[in-house]
Amino acid sequence: MKFYFAPMEGITGYVFRNAHHACFPSVDRYYTPFISPNQNRPMSPKEKRDVLPENNRNIPLIPQILTNNATQFLQAAKVLADMGYEEVNLNLGCPSATVVTKGKGAGFLGEKEKLRAFWMKFMNIPPFPFPLKQDWACVTLWKL
Repeated sequence: MKFYFAPMEGITGYVFRNAHHACFPSVDRYYTPFISPNQNRPMSPKEKRDVLPENNRNIPLIPQILTNNATQFLQAAKVLADMGYEEVNLNLGCPSATVVTKGKGAGFLGEKEKLRAFWMKFMNIPPFPFPLKQDWACVTLWKL
């Protein structure tokens, strides 16, 4: 059995993760609270501080990106790859009303044409930098 640690915004940042991992080192992966890129920046200073490798030593961490914009996703993923991350998570499951009404998280799944256009943007990038794999609960992961 594998244990995946789901995030809770405002609670499970790097300080909490370090304390939890010190007490419960058998967790197989930790997911970060959402990184929400926008047109001005791939991530906020707080989001960047949360994923800095020096703040997450020996923690199997998967950064989680929440967006419905392929360009913004790629910009955030590039920053994370430059930090040394080999995998990122696109959240397609968050059911929060504030997320869904913006067409993100679970709300993105209901936008079939927009979601198709999102994927097609990746297919047009030579070479395709993120081998796609499917994981649990309709969450899509990329290996960078």
